[in-house]
Amino acid sequence: MGLHSDNTVISTMTLPAVPAESMEIVFKSETTERIAESFIDNVPFPLSASPVFHVPVNSLKFISRRNDKNIIELILNFKDVNYDYHPGDTLSVIPKNDSEEVESIADILGLREKLDNVCELSLINKPLEGKQKLSTKSIPTHLPAVSTLRHILEECVEIRGPPKKLFIRALAEYTTNLEEKNTLLELCSREGSKKYEKFCSTEGNTVGPGFGLLKFLQTFPSCVPPVTVILQHLPRLKARPYSIASSPLVSDKIRLIFSVYKEKECKGVCTGWLENLMTFQSLEEQFNSMNLNDAKVLIPSFLRKSVGFRLPEDPSTPIILIGPGTGIAPFLGFLEHRAAQMKADKSKEYGEVWLFYGCQNPEIDFIYEDSLKGYLKHNVLSELFLSFSRYSGSYDGWDGAKYVQDNIKKFGEKFVDQLLDKESVLYISGDAKNMFKDVMECISSTIQNHRGVGQDEASNIIKELVKKKRYLQDIWC
Repeated sequence: MGLHSDNTVISTMTLPAVPAESMEIVFKSETTERIAESFIDNVPFPLSASPVFHVPVNSLKFISRRNDKNIIELILNFKDVNYDYHPGDTLSVIPKNDSEEVESIADILGLREKLDNVCELSLINKPLEGKQKLSTKSIPTHLPAVSTLRHILEECVEIRGPPKKLFIRALAEYTTNLEEKNTLLELCSREGSKKYEKFCSTEGNTVGPGFGLLKFLQTFPSCVPPVTVILQHLPRLKARPYSIASSPLVSDKIRLIFSVYKEKECKGVCTGWLENLMTFQSLEEQFNSMNLNDAKVLIPSFLRKSVGFRLPEDPSTPIILIGPGTGIAPFLGFLEHRAAQMKADKSKEYGEVWLFYGCQNPEIDFIYEDSLKGYLKHNVLSELFLSFSRYSGSYDGWDGAKYVQDNIKKFGEKFVDQLLDKESVLYISGDAKNMFKDVMECISSTIQNHRGVGQDEASNIIKELVKKKRYLQDIWC
């Protein structure tokens, strides 16, 4: 498995104390498949700007299909939600963990037959001798005292992501294979910090994609802890934020778009769960919208506190939008909103809107192509700069640019003039891992080249834009 430790080295390492066990669980004989949804409603999420809504799905459909991943559009009906939002705001979706993944974890723990039994969690009154005392004086608020193990593992705790060092230290106590135990002890030791960082990193971990509790237990098969040890250390299941891709001026429905990898182990918790809501009878149906109103599929979600990623209050302010791939999501809301404003009041002055957009192949994943062309035709969109990273054909309005950075460089003088002299607000949206750093460096170098300044001065110019809220980012990991 690529992980091993020397017994003699382990004996010299600095280890954290073994955490005291704080909870116990009692399984009842009766079973249930339903747990009240109100539990998550009563435990506020960080950064929430609203209560949890259980909103119906209006439609769910593929809008692009590639060899590696698909892009899906989700429309939620917000007709009965009495909370205002703006284009650029974020809706956090509360997902469920994959049921097969949960069942596999239960199999390893020998609890598959008790997944749907009613269970009660309670505190252990006294810490075990020689174990580290915990400050916990109550059951964590994200764990219901009476529930089922299936409900807890599917809806309450985060089973993806690498375990913390203290969790690994606890798990080592229930690992019978000496080599595996020593590896765990090294990972949680002070001296094993670099090995731990590599083990936890996306690129460096040796257990492959989809790293989480299941992969961890499969990597160390002799580790079979009590489920209470696991529940004690797993954090609350996080809500996943998505940029709203629609305008409240146009509809009482909210549009979200997201990509989901085809390989099961690479699917995200939330995107995989949402994709599973789609059931198909044929390939043809994969491109047709599903009407789920009759099924009453409800998505638990809440509005997230705004970070200011919104259109300028003065519509005459010019804006520059940079959003490749699904990074275009908030800008679809911007454009829809601006189109509605222009239609409602033609007497106002509206600033120019530039969009730098990119995808791999316009024949496969140019999402909302017709909408963007329509905005361009009706002067909602002033400039559309296109880039296609894996395309060798011809396309009207495309001159061979592969990435959004290529167009920023090509139209560098015009870009800098629009940004600095015409005092545009710049918005960047997209994937931090694949795009953010390169775009930032490109903007800096473009300012340097066309203003005759050095790197430090260009950096100061950007910092001043950030300070004035003219350089805004909606970046996700």
